[in-house]
Parts: sequence; C-alpha cells; structure tokens
Amino acid sequence: MTNGEKVLIVKSLVEKFTKSVERELGVKKEISDDKATLEQIQEMNSANTAIPTDSGYVSYEEWIASINKEITSGINSLAKIGEQKVEIEALQYYIDNTSV
Repeated sequence: MTNGEKVLIVKSLVEKFTKSVERELGVKKEISDDKATLEQIQEMNSANTAIPTDSGYVSYEEWIASINKEITSGINSLAKIGEQKVEIEALQYYIDNTSV
C-alpha cells in the first residue's frame, strides 16, 4: 500500500470522527435534559404522585433506572468523543507529515 493510499484511508477516518465530534453539543444537551427529567421524576416520587399513565413505566424505580441508563450512555458518548478529538489530532499530524 502506498503512502497516498494510506493518507486517503486516514482522511476518511478523520471525516468520520469529525462527524461524531459534531454531536458533542447535542449529547451534552441530552444529558442536561435527562438530569432535569430525573430530578422531576424524583420529586414526583417523593411527593407520592401517581405515575402518569402515558409514561410507559409501571414504577418510579423502573423510570429512574431508565433515565440513569440514558445519562450513563450520554456520559460514555462524551468520553468517546473526547477520545476521537485526540485521534483526529494524531491522524491530522500523520496526514500533514506523510509524503505522498
């Protein structure tokens, strides 16, 4: 494989990772929304409010567990995006310093 072919492959990875990194703000907003929802659900639970029939959950524990999973998933996505930022930097260095 030639250096030119390698650079093309690496450029495609940079494009892929860049698209993923562009989701960062949306992921952060989702996490924030999920945390606000969790707080609201916990308040409803503490107040012994009946679970809304349109919630799709049979218990507050199930609902809270589901939201916590969403938050954990978002946090994991942010960690992956952080890794991809570093990978983009390294791959860009390779592209910039490889003679074709």
